[in-house]
Amino acid sequence: MQRTIILNGQEIVYTLNIKKVKRLNLRVKNDGSVVVSANASCSVPTIEKFISDHADFVLNAIKKYSSIPKFNYNDGDQLYVFGEKKTLKIISGKNGISVQGDNVVLCVEDEQNLPLKKKGIDAFYKYKTQKAVESMLQSVYFEFRQIYNVPMPNIKYKKLTAAWGNCRKTTAEVRFSIYLSKVDMQCIKYVIVHELAHLIEANHSQKFYNVVQKIMPNYKLIRKRLKTYNI
Repeated sequence: MQRTIILNGQEIVYTLNIKKVKRLNLRVKNDGSVVVSANASCSVPTIEKFISDHADFVLNAIKKYSSIPKFNYNDGDQLYVFGEKKTLKIISGKNGISVQGDNVVLCVEDEQNLPLKKKGIDAFYKYKTQKAVESMLQSVYFEFRQIYNVPMPNIKYKKLTAAWGNCRKTTAEVRFSIYLSKVDMQCIKYVIVHELAHLIEANHSQKFYNVVQKIMPNYKLIRKRLKTYNI
């Protein structure tokens, strides 16, 4: 359900999802929408106090996302490929996509067909992401195996838009966002290291980051750069 709350004099619409969760969860999605998850026993006043206590986070996140140029799959839109800004060029013809200098040229049979354009862009990013991950996964995993006795996880590629990757430790499965090829190769390596580290430590404790640091000593610098990209 949708509700409204006043934060620092600004009316904010948020979506309240009632779920079986242990604690309140608040997030601002990359389209600027605010989502709160709470269990059925949690009262609205408690939920809205929680939101108010995090007003600065909410308002800053909304401001951040509203300043990001929207990608509309139109000719001239800007997009990133391995950390480099490219310009989308859409032309009519047999469906295909390629990088040509500073441009990503998307060839579609119907230039007004939005689903077709989305399909082409997604296929492009998925292919680039798979090749990039495959090029360094074995060497990164080898470093982990030298220190920790962990199996090679099952790798999947999904249309993740809230995170560059995630890990399911219980099933030894790592998922990477197909859009990971937007970022530069060092950031891709950090995401790989980060998710493999979750096979050893499930949460983001200091023990977890100690594992990350053993494999990637400069991870703090790379993680900071990763945050400048918009998934």
